[in-house]
Amino acid sequence: SAAIFSTSPAILTYTTWSIPTRGLMIILTPLLLYLVLNSTKSLKYSFLALILSTFLLATHHMFYFVLPSFLAFIIALIPKISKWKLRNEKLEKLTPLVFIIGFLIMFSIPFVTGKFLDVSRYDPIYRNYTRYIGVLIPLSLGGLIYLIFKPRKRFTELFLLLNLILLTPFIYKQTYMKWYIPIFISPLIGIGIVNLAN
Repeated sequence: SAAIFSTSPAILTYTTWSIPTRGLMIILTPLLLYLVLNSTKSLKYSFLALILSTFLLATHHMFYFVLPSFLAFIIALIPKISKWKLRNEKLEKLTPLVFIIGFLIMFSIPFVTGKFLDVSRYDPIYRNYTRYIGVLIPLSLGGLIYLIFKPRKRFTELFLLLNLILLTPFIYKQTYMKWYIPIFISPLIGIGIVNLAN
């Protein structure tokens, strides 16, 4: 995943020779997410995440793309804190449906409200995303489907899925999203490659 992220055209563009504030934001966001995920283990990670969040907020207004990650962290933390588990087999089979409905609802927001649009909602967005993520982007679909249907998801997998669901309304905000999305697509491509190898 790190190799895929580092070699994606979006990241290479912003880290070659000079690094503008948008690039700094994109490059430091994975570190912030790492600190946020580890803040459940120790308070020092929370403190470092707060400092880095403040720095990134001052760096670029694209920081609003990070806000869904904080919400995803809180939602993913609820089952972990409450020790709530799906013990009923029928209910566990319905969880993929919940994620699919979540994606569909969030994807429909730009169509229904007309918000978060840079271009026409009927514009083929896959061209820009393929250009900035790379040719391995079809493998991310396999990784996404695998995560949706995987039973007993780990905390980090749930966090990744919730992040993707919450970022889905911004998919037509291509001006910034094409630079930001490799952070979350790279792990999915990594999962897709591992599944393909197995």
